[in-house]
Amino acid sequence: YWRAIAGRNKLHAPVIDALADTKDIPTACTLAENISITLTDYAAKTLGELAQEEVELARPLLQRRDVPEQIARKIYQVVGNQLRDTL
Repeated sequence: YWRAIAGRNKLHAPVIDALADTKDIPTACTLAENISITLTDYAAKTLGELAQEEVELARPLLQRRDVPEQIARKIYQVVGNQLRDTL
């Protein structure tokens, strides 16, 4: 159910934050892959923390332009080698 919502073209900031708060990896991946939305700073931080443990989430997050550089660097420091190994 959360994934279906996360894939919608239009989501308001409180909904994006609530979906990030579920800490459900499939939902987080759907949010990260949804290029129709802009992640809030809160959602980017929350998903960034999850991505440090989940390479499948790290990849789409690192491809987004709305993830702050500091969060992207932190993700890459933790999972960078794993990402390189999968390429």
